[in-house]
Amino acid sequence: MAGRDNVQGSDHNTSGLRRNGFIIAGGFLVLVLVLAAAVVMSGRSSEPAPAAARPSAGPQTQAATSGCHPTDTAQQVLSAPPHGVTWQIYNTIAFPVSATAGPMVMDGGGTRCYAHTPLGALLAVSHIPTRMWFGDWKKIAATQILPGPGRDEFLRDRAQFTGSTAFAPGEAAQIAGFRFVTYTPATAVVQIATRGTPGAMRSFTFTVMWSDGDWKLQLLPSGDPWPVQDISSLDGFVVWGGV
Repeated sequence: MAGRDNVQGSDHNTSGLRRNGFIIAGGFLVLVLVLAAAVVMSGRSSEPAPAAARPSAGPQTQAATSGCHPTDTAQQVLSAPPHGVTWQIYNTIAFPVSATAGPMVMDGGGTRCYAHTPLGALLAVSHIPTRMWFGDWKKIAATQILPGPGRDEFLRDRAQFTGSTAFAPGEAAQIAGFRFVTYTPATAVVQIATRGTPGAMRSFTFTVMWSDGDWKLQLLPSGDPWPVQDISSLDGFVVWGGV
C-alpha cells in the first residue's frame, strides 16, 4: 500500500502501520476500523469538545454522573441503522455514540463501557480499532484489547512508531456501513465498511469478545487486528455513517 508523505518514522514503523491496515493507496489513511487509526497531536491528552454539526454529549455526561451503566438490553442482531445513535467528531473522524449502549466512558482518547448487546458490540468495533492509536495507548491496550500475542505485537509496533498521523480535514476514511457476520453474547464478528477520498471503499472484519464486563478487541497473533478487502459497493451492508 502506498505511504503518506507526512507520516515520519523508520521503515519498520511505517511497515507496521501498513500491516495494521493503517495506510491505503492514494496516500489516504484508512479509518483503522478501521478505520484508520490516528495518533493524537503531541500534548493533547483529553477528549476535545465535539465539533460535529449534530454532536451528542450523552456518554460523557453519563460517565460523569452515573458511571458505567449502559441500559440497552436488546439482543436482536441489527439489520438496520440503530436508533438513538448520534455522531461526535474527533480528529476529523465521526464516531457513533449512544446514551444507552455506549461508550459510557471516554478517557485519555479511549472509550469503554459498552452494553452487552449487538449495538454495544457494533459501537465497540466502531471505536476501539481506531482509538487504540490515540492518547494513552498503553492504557487503552491494557483495558480494551484482549491479552495475547496480538496485543504484544501491537504494543511493540506502537512503541516504535514516532511519526505523526494526525488527519487533515477530509483525509480520514469514514464509517459507511456495517454487517454482522456472527453474534453471540460471548463473541461478535462485525464487518465495517469505510469510504475514503475520493470514494475508495474497504471492508474490515473485527472480532470483539465479552470479557470483564465489557467488549474487548481480539487481535490476530501477528498483531494484525482485522482482515481487510476492497469493495466496490455497500451491497450487503447496512448503510450507516456520520458524515
